Amino acid sequence: MTPLLVADPHSYQQFFQNLDYNIFGDGFVWAWYVFPQRLLILLATLPIFFIGMLALWRTGRIRKTLVLFVAPLVGLGLVVFIRQSAVYLWFLEPWFLLVAVTVAADFWWSRDSRPATTVVVGWLAIWVTVASAWPVKDYLVRMTLPPEQRLTTNAQKLHELIPKGAGVLTANAWWALGLDRSVYHPKYSDIRDLARIEYFVTDGNGTSQPGVWYLPGNLRYEAMLRESFEVISDALPRTPLYIFGLRISNSAYGFGTIVFRRRSKCLTQFFGDG
Repeated sequence: MTPLLVADPHSYQQFFQNLDYNIFGDGFVWAWYVFPQRLLILLATLPIFFIGMLALWRTGRIRKTLVLFVAPLVGLGLVVFIRQSAVYLWFLEPWFLLVAVTVAADFWWSRDSRPATTVVVGWLAIWVTVASAWPVKDYLVRMTLPPEQRLTTNAQKLHELIPKGAGVLTANAWWALGLDRSVYHPKYSDIRDLARIEYFVTDGNGTSQPGVWYLPGNLRYEAMLRESFEVISDALPRTPLYIFGLRISNSAYGFGTIVFRRRSKCLTQFFGDG
């Protein structure tokens, strides 16, 4: 942090702003919207985490307590302070799960704590089972994607539509365009010279309405899109996931995108459709 503080003595204020957003603002609300299973894992493991820390400390195993619990707590603190997004909890999930399993195993080897082991394992199993619903759904979605919605097909289509070196506004197509195109995030960037943006690529995964796509999330970009862009390709998925005739998801999923290209003529009908 020292180079950052030397360059800007007021930079420390950003960390408190991040803390305010993540704890008192929309940080965890956004995390629940994007990846609810991550918050469920956190809720499952945190009580076990603190119970285990207290139990080890009371038995005098201070060194083991520090080894097991300090590093994950530091990681949690970094997530809360460094970024305005609690979705970065993903890299703590394996850590917290491992600590929870270690605590359960420690209780099991202590005969006096066998009842506590049953409670801990049961609690953890229930929450992990619930949290597994989202990864299972994602797996089913990917296994049942039609050919036109698979990754390779749509990556090739984007390469054909967007020339190398072009400026692209996109959140979810960077995996196909980031190597040899200039990619700008539609929410976290704020490009002054809008002429640098030649294409806009977005998808509809998670909108809960098949065929509806995500807006840029920046009022300047949205105005630019209304005034100067036209649709050149619409490969959005429009069929929700069905298993044995039962609708599993509200949204339609796939790697298909809708691509806008800059033009001079105002075109608003597609913007209104979104």
